[in-house]
Amino acid sequence: MSEHTAGPWIIDPDNKATGCLRVLAADGGMVAECWVNTRWDNKIARTTGQQEANARLIAAAPALLAALEAILDVLKPDSLGYFQGDVNLLTCEHMIQACEAIKEVA
Repeated sequence: MSEHTAGPWIIDPDNKATGCLRVLAADGGMVAECWVNTRWDNKIARTTGQQEANARLIAAAPALLAALEAILDVLKPDSLGYFQGDVNLLTCEHMIQACEAIKEVA
C-alpha cells in the first residue's frame, strides 16, 4: 500500500465562502477539495449537504484506517493459526468515534 499524508485531517474552516471545502493535513497542506456540482454531468456532489458529507468522510479517513488496522492486528492468527486476542471494547469505541466524526457538521 502506498503512503498517504499523515493525519489528522481537518476541514478548512476558513474556506467555506469560496464554494469549495478543502480537507487539510496537520501541516496545513491540502489533501482534497470538495465542490458542489455546477454542471449537470453528476461527477461531483450535487448539494452542499453531499459536499460536506464527502469532506467529512475524507477528513475521517486516517482515523478510520487506524481503527481498522488495530482491529486487523487483533484478528490476525499467529504462525500456528491461533488468534492472539479478541477485538476489545476500546478498539470498537475508536471505530465508532471515527465513524461519528464523519457525521459531525463541518
